[in-house]
Amino acid sequence: MRRTLHTSVVTVIVWALVLSLSGISYFVQRYRSCETSIRGIVAKSVSDVPENFYRPSRQALTRLDRLYYGCQSECVKGYRLRYNQTKSRYDYSRKANISVCSVPKAGSTLFTLVLLALEVPEGTDIETIFQMKRSLVHAQSGRYLRKAYRQSVPARNVLVTRDPYRRLFSAYVDKQMLRLPTHDVNSSKLICGNYVTFDRFLSHILSKGFRGGYLDRHVAPIALLCEPCDTRYEFVAKQETLTEDITFLLENVTVVPKRTRELILRVLHGEVNARTLIGVIDTLVQRALDTCSNILDYISSLWTVFKIQGIIRYDIVFPREYLEQLPTVDVSVVTSVVKQAIAFHPLTIEDRNKQRRHALVTAYAGVSSHTIRGIQDMYFKDFVLFDYDIQPPL
Repeated sequence: MRRTLHTSVVTVIVWALVLSLSGISYFVQRYRSCETSIRGIVAKSVSDVPENFYRPSRQALTRLDRLYYGCQSECVKGYRLRYNQTKSRYDYSRKANISVCSVPKAGSTLFTLVLLALEVPEGTDIETIFQMKRSLVHAQSGRYLRKAYRQSVPARNVLVTRDPYRRLFSAYVDKQMLRLPTHDVNSSKLICGNYVTFDRFLSHILSKGFRGGYLDRHVAPIALLCEPCDTRYEFVAKQETLTEDITFLLENVTVVPKRTRELILRVLHGEVNARTLIGVIDTLVQRALDTCSNILDYISSLWTVFKIQGIIRYDIVFPREYLEQLPTVDVSVVTSVVKQAIAFHPLTIEDRNKQRRHALVTAYAGVSSHTIRGIQDMYFKDFVLFDYDIQPPL
């Protein structure tokens, strides 16, 4: 026990010393060297594919080649984190013969809904599946989808990735600002307590990871969750292009009944349904009402999150004084004020994206360079294998 503790302390000290001495340029320079090498090989590999070839097909080939040659390169050798520091999970659709590595905060809920839509009995209203409360999604997936903690079924394996910086910020919003429960924090304290700063949240993850501790699936590197260099994936999707990727997958990679495919794609390409937002509010606020003594503090945090997500315009003030005057504040009241804010001050897609980007850049502007170096180290394989910029958002 003493020796293990001593080893852990030494590991932390060495990690801190290396980061402080090397400077941010070490990881950036190492990444650029890998990027130049791998990108050149991939470009040569797909050079025989005509430029006018169906773009999603060319993109799919490029991503697979990037993953394959990245895994073969020396760039990702010597990665210090181990697979047993987190828990993998695969969702399998028997009808479509698709096995998806479930990556929280990378479109995993949407992908689960798509797989559910493929599995449910014929005649089921597909739209109602996509309007399910968050709390019901995983319960229903357990009913219809086969789950495994290692890739163990002969299927077309699908991997979904996301920019590490965006994924970590999204996890922070969920686990701290929305107080969604996590495996190592008391859920009631999370729902009502004050959330920590983003930098401290990140520092805790990095310290835990480099000590060899267990990493929550919402923040564990995808390279650990999905073992991309040890599993044969046939399709790589990205959260940033998820609707487009799912469309391509359903139309070209799987055998799906035409009617089912058309219904799913109609929902995916439609506008965000108001009932979906209502379902989110209902789940979050009801949990807080059952736990919190001051519900307005929680609703204020929820209001801020909706601004970060580009749902409510950034300059719309939270109506605390109005809510304080009401005899009771319940789910219907919160839903009403949110819907009014959206209706009276609508955002264009461009405005929504700008607002989200601004929130992301602002968040990382408050993160120390020491923490940024830690992110670049821990998520290095994700940056390299999945073609994401290692520099923080600016």
